[in-house]
Amino acid sequence: MEEEIITAEAAEPAEQTQPEQPAEEQPAAKKPKKKHRIFLAVLWAVTLIFAAGAGVSAYAVSVLRDKEKSCEATVLPEGLTAEGTVRKYFEYWNAGNNTGMKLAALPDVNIPREGTGAFVAGLCWFCDISLDRCEELHEKAEGYEGCYESAVVSVDFTYEKSFGFGDGTIPEKNTNWEFCLAKINEGDPYRIIEVKRQDGGESP
Repeated sequence: MEEEIITAEAAEPAEQTQPEQPAEEQPAAKKPKKKHRIFLAVLWAVTLIFAAGAGVSAYAVSVLRDKEKSCEATVLPEGLTAEGTVRKYFEYWNAGNNTGMKLAALPDVNIPREGTGAFVAGLCWFCDISLDRCEELHEKAEGYEGCYESAVVSVDFTYEKSFGFGDGTIPEKNTNWEFCLAKINEGDPYRIIEVKRQDGGESP
C-alpha cells in the first residue's frame, strides 16, 4: 500500500514554475526626430530668406547702376534764369539725378550731392523733395562782386522721408533757404555757388 502511494505521487507531474517573462520594452519616444525635422524646416526657411534678400539686393544695385548710367547723359538746358536753375536742381534732386545736380552747381559748393548725408543715389525711391515756393529776390549775392552777374533765389520746400531713409538734418518743412547763384564770366550759365539756411541749421 505504501508503495502504491509513492508510485502515485511519483506519477503526478511536478508543478513546473514558469519563468518570468521580461517586461516588454516600450518603443523609444520619437521626439528627437520631430525636433530634427523642425530644425531642418527652420534652417531651410532662413536659407530661403537670405537667398531672397541677396537676390533683391543684387537687383537693386543693378537698377541703381543702370539709373546712374542713364543720368550721365543729362545736359543742363541752356539759357536758364537763376530761378530756372534752382528749379532744375530740385527736379534733379527729387529724381536722384546726381549728374544733373552737379551740373547745376559749381564743384566746390557745399550743397546736397552724392557722398553727403542729404543725397544718396538710391534715396529717390524713399524721399520726395518738392518745391513749395521759388522766387528770385531783388538783390545780388554778397561777396561775389567779382562775378559777371549774381542772383539770390529764395525757396520753401518739403523734404519727405520714408522707411527711415533720408537726411535727418533736413526737416520736413523748410522755408526761406537762399540759393546764391552767379555767372562767373559773360556768356556763362547761372550756377549755384552757395546755400544759406534761414532756420539756423547748417547747410547740408
